[in-house]
Amino acid sequence: DAFERTLARIAGVEEAVWLTGTFDVRLRVVCKDPNQLGELIEQLRAQAGVQETSATVIVRRLNLKTGESRGKDLAR
Repeated sequence: DAFERTLARIAGVEEAVWLTGTFDVRLRVVCKDPNQLGELIEQLRAQAGVQETSATVIVRRLNLKTGESRGKDLAR
């Protein structure tokens, strides 16, 4: 519960899911650039006790129903 409350207070964290496998939790975050992502990761370590991270950058979201990409949806 404390971990979830801490995540809810960190700007940029939009979703968290519990997983099986190598990592316990996967977060969906929104950052404007790599520097902001680095700052968010440091907050996770300092405030939420996160020990190890791995990042994946979404380049383009695909719309499987129409076959079109939805890259414009990713810009904020």
